[in-house]
Amino acid sequence: MKKGLKITLRAIVDFIPLIIHWSIPSDRGLIIGGSVALLVVISKGIKKELGLMTKVVAVYFILINIFYFYLGMNIFFDKRHLISYGVLATMSFWSILCYRPFTMDASKKAYASIKDSSLFIEMNIIITKIFGVVYSINTILAYFEIKSAPLFSLLLTGLAISASIILPSFMPDT
Repeated sequence: MKKGLKITLRAIVDFIPLIIHWSIPSDRGLIIGGSVALLVVISKGIKKELGLMTKVVAVYFILINIFYFYLGMNIFFDKRHLISYGVLATMSFWSILCYRPFTMDASKKAYASIKDSSLFIEMNIIITKIFGVVYSINTILAYFEIKSAPLFSLLLTGLAISASIILPSFMPDT
């Protein structure tokens, strides 16, 4: 369980730019979120821990800043929950199709001795599917602009994070 918690804390760093973007409903949210995304890329790049989630979030911020500030397309700000959750859902399922679930990036260091085993990959596929479903539901909630969506999204994300902490405890010790 300790490994699962360490892995989750390592992975949460990639979400900080998005949390900022979702929480600050102004241009500042884009600027600060984009700046933090850049810092995360630099930090993880130096440590050679640049995973899919880090790259996707960085590209997301580059694109939405270009669309918003240079092309004046407010939809990328006004529909930030819809677009960002849609991107996360797509990333999740695409990474599974490529047999490289994005959750492996955060967990391979903790399970270095078994990181190439089928059990390790299957566990990460399960965790990535859980996140993919949560992101898909959050995308649907954002699309329909349901008033209780933020609370429900937090609850679902909390359940996915809990699963990502608990499920690795079933992995053999390394």
